[in-house]
Amino acid sequence: MIRKTTTILSTIFMATILLTFSTAQFANADTVLHIPGHAGDPSISTELSGLGMADVLSSETTQTTFFVPGSGTTTVKFTFEANGGAFVGSFGFYDVSTVTANPVTQKALYTTQALGGATEVFNDAVVNPGVTASFNLAAATELGFFLIPDASLATYLGNPGLFQVNGGADDSPLFSVSDANPGNFDQLFSFADNGNTLFGWEDLTRTDLSKLQPSDNDFNDLVFSVDAILPPTDPCLNLGGDTDGDGVCDDIDCCPNISDPNQVKSDGDTHGDACDNCSTVDNEDQANNDNDSLGDACDNCPDHDNEDQADVNTNGIGDVCDFCTPDVMDLIAGQTIDAGDVTIINDGTTLFVTIETQDGWSLTESHLDFGDLIDGFPTNKKGNPKVGHFDFQESHALVTTEFTYEFLLADLGIDPLAEETIPIAVHTVVVQVEADEIVAEESAWKQGERFVDKGNWAMFSEYTIQNCLIIL
Repeated sequence: MIRKTTTILSTIFMATILLTFSTAQFANADTVLHIPGHAGDPSISTELSGLGMADVLSSETTQTTFFVPGSGTTTVKFTFEANGGAFVGSFGFYDVSTVTANPVTQKALYTTQALGGATEVFNDAVVNPGVTASFNLAAATELGFFLIPDASLATYLGNPGLFQVNGGADDSPLFSVSDANPGNFDQLFSFADNGNTLFGWEDLTRTDLSKLQPSDNDFNDLVFSVDAILPPTDPCLNLGGDTDGDGVCDDIDCCPNISDPNQVKSDGDTHGDACDNCSTVDNEDQANNDNDSLGDACDNCPDHDNEDQADVNTNGIGDVCDFCTPDVMDLIAGQTIDAGDVTIINDGTTLFVTIETQDGWSLTESHLDFGDLIDGFPTNKKGNPKVGHFDFQESHALVTTEFTYEFLLADLGIDPLAEETIPIAVHTVVVQVEADEIVAEESAWKQGERFVDKGNWAMFSEYTIQNCLIIL
């Protein structure tokens, strides 16, 4: 009979652990289902009753391996319930993922691989029913069970050649994976109900009922339980699996590749905090232009890799991209001539005012004043500025085309964090020179607002100190 692989349990057990059966990779074995009285031996019914489990067909499973769910580690508790067999032996589990051999065609190799890394739970020759053993197992591990009749796991590992794993010998190691057993027969059955799973081994191989010691098929030779129900299938089998082993199936896991059993999402996108590159800002596309760990939506320098998000001036712009923007205005000569530019910019400590001429004009004098910032613009009674009384003045050699004033913000009493707006007036005398002779001369002002509405066209402007760090 083809082994069943889709038995569904009607009972759901909410416990600290939930173990889930998987379907065998090779399903050629027969299926043994219990019958009332269990072939005339009532001991299984007794064990079921002792655990408060229903002795009915619907509570029996026919699977071969099971998964350990959850995240991190899960504690699995085994209890040695009964020993009804003539043999004594050792029982344990192994990690199915470590076995690559085909259990049907490579039984010897399968046995060697499975038992080579196996864990012994009980040795019937040493302990008696009632003993318990608990193991912390990695989540998502797929386990298979083994039974070695009349020997310990250590005995097998010491001399595996003594065991006839290909035939029907009574000393052949037996497995929950039926296809690995002699004749591909079931040797283990299980019941799941009332928060427990009960397992029963048949310790005689079931290949030849005419031999001297034929199997009695009572499946009570070594009986053990696990303190959780074992549903028949991996709950994530049809939901994309559980790549990160956190107990949440990939199709509904907000972080399918990072273990996050709590599924915390602090923003409104579909990504959980554990894998969201902006866990408090919606950013469904997870755009990350600079490839640091912060998404563009919450990165204070989205175009510059700055993992530490340093922001020394707390302006919301990361230090590595906290660029200052220049204020550039025309230098107007003779009211109508564009004689160059005046550029004002600051970093975290210094204010820079650069005067640059063009089209053959050069500087001979420059005058600068910050008006009310110090003692007000010096003006006459009509409100016209007196450039000879400006706080900062320079004389320049002929053909000087660029000059920069530098002022420490602290000396000006300016706190860059306050982003203060200051008045500023820049006046120059510009000339054109041919053959070392001045052929044209004009008074020039940085473009801005006139001091007076009529008459004198002198100008001033305002500049807002920037809370920034880098001047390009």
